[in-house]
Amino acid sequence: MLLKQVSILIVLYSLETVTSWTFESTMEAYTAYVHNPGICLGNCIYSVCTYDWHAHETECIKTSISTKKYRTLDNELCTSNCGNFDGKSYQWCAIGTNYWGYCSRLIARTATESYRTHSEYISCSDECATRGYNYYWCHAVVGKWQHCYPEKKILVFNYRTKDYKECKTPCEIYKKKDLPYCYDSSGTWQQCFLNPAYQNTINEIDENLRRFCKPGGFFEEGYRLCHLKTKRTITEFDLTCTLDVDAVASRHEDNNPTVSARPWSSLHPITNDANPIYSYTVFPVTRAFGENQLNLPLVVRAVITTNTLLPVGARRPGFTSEVTRYYRDMDIITGTSNNDERGHIIASRLGGPMETYNIFPQSWRHNRGSGSKWFRMEANLDTFIRGHDDRHAEFTAVLSYSTDPNNNIVTRPTAVGVRIRLYIGGVLSDFDGNRLSSTTENPYENMYFSNDPDVPCD
Repeated sequence: MLLKQVSILIVLYSLETVTSWTFESTMEAYTAYVHNPGICLGNCIYSVCTYDWHAHETECIKTSISTKKYRTLDNELCTSNCGNFDGKSYQWCAIGTNYWGYCSRLIARTATESYRTHSEYISCSDECATRGYNYYWCHAVVGKWQHCYPEKKILVFNYRTKDYKECKTPCEIYKKKDLPYCYDSSGTWQQCFLNPAYQNTINEIDENLRRFCKPGGFFEEGYRLCHLKTKRTITEFDLTCTLDVDAVASRHEDNNPTVSARPWSSLHPITNDANPIYSYTVFPVTRAFGENQLNLPLVVRAVITTNTLLPVGARRPGFTSEVTRYYRDMDIITGTSNNDERGHIIASRLGGPMETYNIFPQSWRHNRGSGSKWFRMEANLDTFIRGHDDRHAEFTAVLSYSTDPNNNIVTRPTAVGVRIRLYIGGVLSDFDGNRLSSTTENPYENMYFSNDPDVPCD
């Protein structure tokens, strides 16, 4: 563990005390005239910011970019920005006013699907299979091979170690030291950097949507806003909804790991793939070694074609034990008259897989009740595409979450934002086959579905 460094310094024969705001960074800023221009350590206040551990100040240039809440190697939250301050070869940040720690601006933005092995610290490097033997095994970065569990799928994120190598096994909390560790590509056991804290951003997005966006549903005439029977408690419903599904999706993807489930190109969207989902982005809930992973779906991107649709008469896959376990970890509502149901982000009839990234606890009211507003959307997509090889639908979903009073993520989604773009022969259309001149005419561009069982939609 790092020794904390003290920041009370003798400068020019005077005692300089670092004030509480000196190292605080909420918005990124850049130094203007120092020898090596770079990012400020603290905020740019009255056109001046600190740029080193000695609290030296220089003129600065503000930006509108929020400072990420970086974590140190000891998994503490930085209060300053993270960078190579003081000309150091390593990146560091301030922790409050008296301490500093190693940090990394490299964020895990990719993830690979893997499997658990019989060692809780090691994951598979390839498929968990029998390969002609009577047991399941896989190759691994430690011990060359490991026994594995084919039903225990996990994600390995490209977190970095102290020397900025990529983790090749899960970066999780090692209970003996209460710090995150992983194995790198050489099989070396090292401390690793978790991603910057992101739950505040998730909660901010959720609060803005609930404040400004009236929920909607899919009716016979298509998507429209709900006629709420309950008395309004939020008057901002009359204002413009702030939901931009693609903007929210991009923000999540810029700050969280994404899995590329299969190749996809906008130039050739119709493929022979049976799985419509080509990428998904998750928020990894920090867990210790030996505990089950919980990776909350934030973004799901899919292309639905005739090749992804479930054949007529075919039965959808049953819920696996792993999916059921994962579902129960998502703060489901149970034991009341408003029980949750296991909902699919991409319906099984549309080809949605029985995987954890495609399942969420969905209010019965929106899954089956009140005319099945979500179900009708799925049925319309099926009808639009089935039997038409020249048609496809681009489907983007963003799931919204809140935080509790302790700033922990509440793992049950509060709402789902959906963008659907329908195409006939590559031409943007509506469900009736009418050509649309641009996405501004698309009535399914930014749909907002509440997941609150106490919010009926008629």
